[in-house]
Formats: sequence, C-alpha cells, structure tokens
Amino acid sequence: MTDPNESLFLDLNFRTALLESLDWDENQLDSLLKYLQDNLDFVTQTPDDLLISIKNIYNVAAFNIIEKMFIDAYILNIANKPEDGYEH
Repeated sequence: MTDPNESLFLDLNFRTALLESLDWDENQLDSLLKYLQDNLDFVTQTPDDLLISIKNIYNVAAFNIIEKMFIDAYILNIANKPEDGYEH
C-alpha cells in the first residue's frame, strides 16, 4: 500500500475512533470513509469545505477526528519537507 490516505483509513485505531464518533453505526462509518476517499481522490472540495461538510452531514465528533488527521498529515508533510537550498 503506497497511498498514505488509504493506510490511515485502514488503521484500526482511526477506524475505531470514527466508529465510536458515529455511535457505532457501521453504515455511517462506511459512508463517511467512502465520502472521504472520493473527496480526497478527486479533490472535489477544499480541506476546509470538506471538514464543514463532514460536520454537517455526520457530526462534530467525526469532524474533530478528521480535522486532527488533516493537521497531523500537514505537520508530517512540513517536517519531511527539506528546507530551501538545503543539500545532502
């Protein structure tokens, strides 16, 4: 698996936290994961718009988990980005 989004979606802790945020409704979990994957694959919304949609369609708890995932991914990308002019 090379897609970092896919590996995160398959992460047991992440899935369990999302499932709990959705009151253990597996249909809602499947719907949310598909919604996320579709939007991340085809970039149909900005991250902010995607988060607002998640809050409106699902709930604040799911929004908080996805928002944290986005922030963690952003921080990880910044940490792994070489500084300008830096050579090995």
